[in-house]
Order: sequence, then structure tokens, then C-alpha cells
Amino acid sequence: MRTHSLRITTAAALILATGLGLAACGVDEEPTAGSESKSAVDETASSEGAEPAAAAPESVYDFSNLLVLDGESAPPWFSERGEDVRVELTDELKQLVPEGHDIVVDSFDLHARVFATGVCALDVTVNYAPDGPGVQGFTAGTKELHPGSEFAATELSSDELIWRALGVGQSTDGVIGSPQIVDDFPADDDLTVDTKYATADYTKLTFTKECQDQNYGIASFDFDDDWQCIHDGNSEVGHGWRDAPALPDNCMNSGYAFAGFRVFIAGDDSISIPRSFVRASVSVAGNWVENPEYEEHGND
Repeated sequence: MRTHSLRITTAAALILATGLGLAACGVDEEPTAGSESKSAVDETASSEGAEPAAAAPESVYDFSNLLVLDGESAPPWFSERGEDVRVELTDELKQLVPEGHDIVVDSFDLHARVFATGVCALDVTVNYAPDGPGVQGFTAGTKELHPGSEFAATELSSDELIWRALGVGQSTDGVIGSPQIVDDFPADDDLTVDTKYATADYTKLTFTKECQDQNYGIASFDFDDDWQCIHDGNSEVGHGWRDAPALPDNCMNSGYAFAGFRVFIAGDDSISIPRSFVRASVSVAGNWVENPEYEEHGND
């Protein structure tokens, strides 16, 4: 997860949440069975034979803890014990995404599993923007934009591009790599430690770690742009090729995600987001306003 943005929680908050995760991993309770969401289904269906409505996650994280003038003092965020969490951008934040950008993911749904063995697992449902390009928005390369160009880097596989665009890996263990492809969230007994899983369409992800080994969290995620214009070597992305061709005007500043967050799991199944960022500023009145440093294109 890239953290070079204006609104970001503090390292002290990260240390605090790490301590909570370590302390809570020693609980004696039985692990949660199976990989189904713990959100209760609607039991009030009145008509006979009617399908119960799927319940929404019990908690919502929308970056509101960053609505302070001093971003370094932003408090960490915690769910209640055992609650599933949805992470999303508020309508106010969505309105501040510069014109020409295309945030591919609409929201992330998080579900924690904690086992008596001291292993934590995080199941994630990636809800792609309904009118967006879906996961394909992360795989279109610059080869199409600069045919034959030496700057159209192709060394990353589609899986690695998706993983990198989702913000996964950089801040958890420093390794991008490719996940293990599965048909659904893995069953408890099929999990192995320090493994990343994903369905082929990248809508369901699972991460495992020893609960006491969450130095950088169990996973991190970004609300990122369509990556159609990334990796062409322009200096904005930081590859050092100063003579790279300028990006077309329809390219977005995809070297920087609009928002991102890091996840920890405590031993009581609660989810912590101690570190997050959003590329927006805060007014004196406590409202989101445009961040002038978030450039509309990556050509500058």
C-alpha cells in the first residue's frame, strides 16, 4: 500500500494495534467454524418460502477517523468483537476523485477467522465498481498505448499487476508474487500459514498469518485507478527513465492510489484498521476538500 499521501494515521497507532493483536491471540475460545460470514441473515422474512435477505456487514469503515486537521493525530479504528466490516469511500470522498480517474473497487468486505492454533485468517470480498471495468481495469498494459516502446514494461504478469493494484503485498511481507487460485474461500482445514488465496476473478481473497506475526498487518488494500497507463517508465511512477514518453491525456496518475488501509486481526475476531490514508484534505470545519497535490494526470 502506498502511503505517500496527505491524510494518514500515525506509526504510534500502528504500534498500538499491533500490541492489541498480540495480546488478544492467547484467548482460549474455540475457533470460528467454517468460512461463512458471521453477519446474521434477516430472520424477519414474513412471507412463506421467501428467501431471507443477505445481511450487510455490521461495521463500516469510511476513513472518517482521518477528518482531523493534524493527520498524524488521527485515531486508529476498531470493529466490535466478531463483526464483519465493509470498507468504502463516502460520497463526499468519491466526489473528490479528479475527473479522468477511474477507481476500480467500490468496497471491500472483511471477515476474520481466528483459530486456537494462533493462526489468523482474513476473508475479503472485493466489490468492483458496478459501472467500472472490473478486475480487467488492472491488467490493461501500456503496450497498447505505446506499441513497440521500450518503456512499455511487460515484466509483470497479469496476476502480479492485479495484486499490486489492489495494494496487497507491499506492506504485509514485501513480496508481490501471485496468489494461490481457489474456487472459493478455503475451508479451515485447507488453509496454510503465510499464504494468499484468490478466486480466478479476484472477487474473493483470503490471507493467513500467525496472529503474533502481524508486524505489518495481515493485509493491506488500495482504492486505485485503472492501471492502463502504468509501467511505461515515466518519471512520475519513479522508474528513473527521465526521457520516457509523456503519458496520453487520458492516462491517470496511477502511481498513487486515492485511498488505502491496512488490516490487523485480534484474537477476539475483531478487526483493526490502525493505518489508512486518503488523498484529500480536511477543512477547518471538518469536511473533506480537494487535495491540491493530487494531480489529475501523471504527466507532470
